[in-house]
Amino acid sequence: GVQRSSRVLSLRGADGFMMLPRGGPSGCGYDIARKGMEFPVLLHSSLSVRSDNCWKDSMHRGRWKSEDGDGKGPKLKVGVIVCTSYEQGNDDFQSIDRTLVDSLGGDSPVILVQKFVCKVPSDAENNEEFTQKLSAMVSSPQMEGTNAIFVVVPTDPLAEDNGSSAIAFRAGLEVSHALRPILTKNAGAMALQVRKHAAAHDPVAALFENVVGIVRNGSAVLITCSDRGFEGAVVAVKGLLGYLTSLLNSTD
Repeated sequence: GVQRSSRVLSLRGADGFMMLPRGGPSGCGYDIARKGMEFPVLLHSSLSVRSDNCWKDSMHRGRWKSEDGDGKGPKLKVGVIVCTSYEQGNDDFQSIDRTLVDSLGGDSPVILVQKFVCKVPSDAENNEEFTQKLSAMVSSPQMEGTNAIFVVVPTDPLAEDNGSSAIAFRAGLEVSHALRPILTKNAGAMALQVRKHAAAHDPVAALFENVVGIVRNGSAVLITCSDRGFEGAVVAVKGLLGYLTSLLNSTD
């Protein structure tokens, strides 16, 4: 079928990959697989326990092996930038950290490298200063070595009406506008998946302007999202981040 990068997301729940021969006269001689034909399958789920064709034995598995040879893959190093639209007081946003790490697989495969907190300006006069500040955080030495940077815009937990969400989403527009110019490559299809999965957890998240792309000279992925539906947003990119991390590491 048509090959598109967004289709990779549909593989997250796959049990394995069917290995089909090349079709046509220069291949197997036919182009259609008919009922009753058998083909080998490369399994990578619990179904593979009695299979001779396992993901763990595949040549592609080698890309995931960590430096110490434990076969569990490289650590995912993440950075967090929290952009608030309100005075946070003593809030250190530990809940965001915990949700992020847990959704990505827990403390074992994930390292939280650095976290910044900044205030989104309420007036347009300070937008240029905010853009410079946010860009500096993304490219700062403290973010060195990160594979993924999550920029999260939380809603005010003390607000009791929908006004807090409206303010937060307006702040999200400012954040997205500020970050787009620093992307070396925009991943629009991935951003749509982030919004879709976040909205599945919280319908209000569908209003947020998500941005996904490559930053830091191609060494890290940047993802912006709201804290509304945050777990769904993280799960949407979880399957791709590990593979993307290995690709970025292999180009060092």
